[in-house]
Amino acid sequence: MADEHEKEIMERYDRQLRVAGWNQEKLMKATVVVVGVGAIGCEVAKNLALMGVGRLILVDNDVIELSNLSRQMLFTDED
Repeated sequence: MADEHEKEIMERYDRQLRVAGWNQEKLMKATVVVVGVGAIGCEVAKNLALMGVGRLILVDNDVIELSNLSRQMLFTDED
């Protein structure tokens, strides 16, 4: 089972594992705080998640408005 999980990780993060000095295991254990989840913050959070960061903490005290939804993919009409 562990071998299958390791194989899946290798396949998923293949491109970034090819970068010299890259440590995917360290990234998977990392916690990253993103303060401000507007248009740029949403994009940064998405990319960190896709890179395999273990834990993301998103902080934003703003109120979501309908006009935000066209540029903030982390939110929906229900937010």
